[in-house]
Amino acid sequence: MFSKVREENLYLAIMFIFGLLLVFLIPPFNSPDEDSHFKKAYLVANGIFYPDVVDGSAGNEMPISLADTIDAYKSFGMDYNKKYNYHRFLMDMQTLKISDEKKFYEYSTAKINPVMYIVPACGIIISNLFSKVLGINSTITGMLYGARLMSLLIYSIVIYLAIKMSPKFKKSLLLMSLLPMTMFLISCVTYDSLLIAATFLLVGLVLNLRYSESKLETKHLIMIGCIAFVYINLKYIYIFNLLLLLLIPFKKVTSNKNILKKSIMVVLFVMFAFILTNYNILTLKGIVGSSLPGEQVKYVLKNPTSYVKTYFSTLLNNRFFYITTTIGVFGLLDTYMPTILYLIYFIIAIIILLTDCNEKVKEKSSITSKYKILIILMSFGMISLSFLAMYVNWTSIMEGYGVGATSITGVQGRYFIPAIIPLIIVFANNFKWDFLEKLKKIISDNYGYVFIFYSLVMISMIILRFWM
Repeated sequence: MFSKVREENLYLAIMFIFGLLLVFLIPPFNSPDEDSHFKKAYLVANGIFYPDVVDGSAGNEMPISLADTIDAYKSFGMDYNKKYNYHRFLMDMQTLKISDEKKFYEYSTAKINPVMYIVPACGIIISNLFSKVLGINSTITGMLYGARLMSLLIYSIVIYLAIKMSPKFKKSLLLMSLLPMTMFLISCVTYDSLLIAATFLLVGLVLNLRYSESKLETKHLIMIGCIAFVYINLKYIYIFNLLLLLLIPFKKVTSNKNILKKSIMVVLFVMFAFILTNYNILTLKGIVGSSLPGEQVKYVLKNPTSYVKTYFSTLLNNRFFYITTTIGVFGLLDTYMPTILYLIYFIIAIIILLTDCNEKVKEKSSITSKYKILIILMSFGMISLSFLAMYVNWTSIMEGYGVGATSITGVQGRYFIPAIIPLIIVFANNFKWDFLEKLKKIISDNYGYVFIFYSLVMISMIILRFWM
């Protein structure tokens, strides 16, 4: 049935149908860090781009009603007796208005570049305009749904274009794009969705330049520059994804005589844009930070062996949590699918990757072992740096952990998604196994059912958790 359906079209259909359901079925602010991301988007939508410093903390004045609403909804987390319902949804859409009374609040995304929140901010602006046209008051939940819808629309289109752009491994890209956790994040207000979309765009672009007749052009350099800009502003560890550019055939790079000059111009522009848009943040004065992260860095440098043991023991002891929160755990990471479904998804994913990335005959453009090793090391390195960053910046200041802690806290599987998307390239193979060809035919006809089934499971889990 699905063999004649283009992968990018299937993605768009599934993402918009189930994405729209997710936008409205996930109770407000019941996704990871959505409260802080929405606060930043709300301020950007209202022309407040940079934080102030009060009593040593970076933050902004914002309506008390907004903070109170967020706190009320965050109380859903881990309290399975708290439920959402249509009556509350309707009343919140009508009554949760923004108050005039304001107060200074510190929040985790205060020092993030405001450019990273343009998409959800536009959703909030459009929501407010829509309310004015209808002659009704803007509400907090109305603005949140506007921000979610705009994020769903824009980032889904970016991923759609990435899949469409790639001449090969389309089903593998589809697999990663319809990962339940990816769908969940794309439907919420979070910069994770921007990081994920940027990574898909990078992988699609690299595969296009490696396998198609396309040559490296100015538009490609601009795209790469934009992706780099996203990485260095949000989580600079993902900048290592740009090593994928080594997969672009050298002749396609040298075919453009002015490529070096244009590349330098793009790099300079990215640096200038970074400094320009972050200047007010970089020059903030009066922030009083904890000395513990610095002490944690000293501890790691003095005790590298102890840290490595801590890293691997944390990875091993929490492997179930990391695997499940990569594949899909919803709400405030308190809504799991049945355990067996994670195992089944993993097995099916391996089968799709092996069959989709099978090239039968070795070509000049085939991915060689050295590139596969590079990508594996690159992905593992980014995941390892995620642990190190959380050990330094989060574990050090958390009660019960501190400097020299023997475990790392705060790491979630969703952080790994931009690091594991490139791993689909590692599955490129030239196996000539007969059963692999038969599997390829079965997968080609039925793979869409897998994504629809898991999307239905995800929706069901959210309904059971929050609505029943």
